[in-house]
Amino acid sequence: MIAGCLLACLCLVTQAGAEVKQTRPSTSGNPGLEHHQETALLSYVYIEPYEVRHEMLVRIRDLEAWMDPGLQGDEYIEVDELEPLLDRIGAFLLSQNPVRIDGRIARPVLEFSSYVRHGLQGIELLAPMQRLEVATAHVGVILTCSTDGLPRQVSIDWTLFSDQVRRVPVMTTDPAGARVSYVTPQAAEHTWSNFLKHDQLPSVERVSLADTHGAFRIPIGTLLCVLAMLPVGWEIYKRKSRGKAAIGPGVLVILLTSGAMFSWNYSPAFSITRPVALATTPGEGQSVMLLQSLLKNIYLALNSRDQQDVFDKLALTVSDDLLEKLFLQHRQSFAVPRDDGTTARIKQVTVQAARARQVKDDSLVYEIHGQWSAVGTLGRWGDVHIRQNAYAARVTVAAVDGSWKVTGWELLEERPVAPGTQPAAGASSRM
Repeated sequence: MIAGCLLACLCLVTQAGAEVKQTRPSTSGNPGLEHHQETALLSYVYIEPYEVRHEMLVRIRDLEAWMDPGLQGDEYIEVDELEPLLDRIGAFLLSQNPVRIDGRIARPVLEFSSYVRHGLQGIELLAPMQRLEVATAHVGVILTCSTDGLPRQVSIDWTLFSDQVRRVPVMTTDPAGARVSYVTPQAAEHTWSNFLKHDQLPSVERVSLADTHGAFRIPIGTLLCVLAMLPVGWEIYKRKSRGKAAIGPGVLVILLTSGAMFSWNYSPAFSITRPVALATTPGEGQSVMLLQSLLKNIYLALNSRDQQDVFDKLALTVSDDLLEKLFLQHRQSFAVPRDDGTTARIKQVTVQAARARQVKDDSLVYEIHGQWSAVGTLGRWGDVHIRQNAYAARVTVAAVDGSWKVTGWELLEERPVAPGTQPAAGASSRM
């Protein structure tokens, strides 16, 4: 009987252990969160509009299979060796794993490198003030390649294999999502092909007065009928002055009038911008759409990683004296919690409300009191950082050479909000 009880208890313990094992959470969805001893290298490929990034996490001990770390000892990296070693690792990885974009060899640049560790919140940067153990030290490296848009194909020829490194996980992230694959000595080329159905890229364009301020629509058929009435009307006037009947011309006027009315809705038309003398203060709906168009341009420009490109694109929408102010404000607002100085890319901007008032009479200069929210994301080594901010500001806009430009920017409120918070009804643009 006692033996039977012990056997039953043993079965229960075994079953409970199996259940615990089955319910243990898996981190396989993100290779960067797996135990750092399971692989010497981790690769992350980010395919984004205008940029391809190849990010790697590498264990320094395993780098000895491909390069000489040049350290004083075998166990520790001394404080004075940290920065030089980081530079050598960055230069070495920059020369490995050739990247081809749309069939052409790309020339990546070393954007960032740092000592890192695997923490509960994902990959964490280290600013070591003391020596590190060679056996546990890791380095994260980010290489970037600029592109003209979203590539058709990206290939990476993986070159770093050794007796200990026979399979390297590669997480590829594109606008459709992320997926994990592997490279091996037998299948060393990792290829991404663009199968996205909707990959049309938004662009920064001038916001035309005719599109937002209003324009006169003139149907061509209506215009021709009205012009034809002029000589007919003159003929009627002459006949009346001579005391003659004008039945024929009168019938023709009726026909032309009917044709003009019919053509108003069905004839091809052209538009002319509303003259300044007839300008009216935009209503709330017009103000929302105008501010939405301008903010979309501003955030699209700020998404560029190249500062000169940012300024060139901003100049289409913002006056020159505001370029640096908006650039610096954006970097501060959407900086991710890291030390590499990168900012999240704006994915969506939504204007909740906007009210305009005319600054000067007889001029197309308005001050718009607006409220909006912006959502930004940034992927780094498999982690995704999301930031969402809410804003209130007074934005001055003016008509310059047939388009709108932001000439004044007074930020009244800026506050972070929980990512995913649904904004109030208004105009919205996805980047």
